[in-house]
Amino acid sequence: SYNLVAQRNESAEAAMMLGLEREELLSIWGEHLRAGRSAARLVGVAGYLFGLIALVPALPGVMELLGLQGRYEFLPPASMQVAAVWFLAVTPFAFSLIAKYFYLTIDEGRLWSRLRRDVAAPDIFDPKKLQPVTRASMRGAFTWVIGATIGSLFFLSSGIDRFVLLPFFMGIGVVAVANLFVPLVGWHRKIIAEKERQLKDVRRVIDRCWVRLKDSDDDDMALSKMGGLLALEARILAVREWPIDFSTIGRLAFYLAIPLISWIGGALMERAVDAAIG
Repeated sequence: SYNLVAQRNESAEAAMMLGLEREELLSIWGEHLRAGRSAARLVGVAGYLFGLIALVPALPGVMELLGLQGRYEFLPPASMQVAAVWFLAVTPFAFSLIAKYFYLTIDEGRLWSRLRRDVAAPDIFDPKKLQPVTRASMRGAFTWVIGATIGSLFFLSSGIDRFVLLPFFMGIGVVAVANLFVPLVGWHRKIIAEKERQLKDVRRVIDRCWVRLKDSDDDDMALSKMGGLLALEARILAVREWPIDFSTIGRLAFYLAIPLISWIGGALMERAVDAAIG
């Protein structure tokens, strides 16, 4: 919901970047979301079933309760039994939401990829026009990183088999990185293509002018014309090829450090509590 609201608020800038009217972009976007609603629900159901199956070997006592291994014994105290039942009942819904969001991330990525292919060449001299791409990519990565951080709380319980859930949350990290870089790589390629096209045009003019100027006796005129063309060529060469700057990279590094900071903080707090209890 946070991502959807933010993207709607920035739809005017995104429409301008794509060469569309805001209402036209919102119409395309809304129609695409409605078309994928049924598939998203099916993916959510599949995610729920996957979470339920994954918790069977991960949660202590479930395998024994189902008669798949050993003999079941009630876990003392009673509060632990309540917690285990609650965990088994509620956590699959989290898996369902994650699976649905994973599908929506891929599906919406396909939409924006199609719009990017159809859009005219970007203005390579004004990278600020591509800020909606950078902000959307950063938000998507941030959402997945926060999800992975919250999910890492599962690993604080020594009773849960962490190796069963670890690949799943590693996958969340991969999705977070892909959510950031896939759109940026697409625009990076588009910027490079436009940059190369403009360089070819400028160099073609430079070659024509050079041939004419070699036959001219007016050196001052030759230098003035060639100087402007060479300055334009240098400006095109200096154009940034990624729709991302150092401040954005700094924010990304902070986002990726959130899970590490939380894990270190949790470990230090655990030691502090152990020391206080004695």
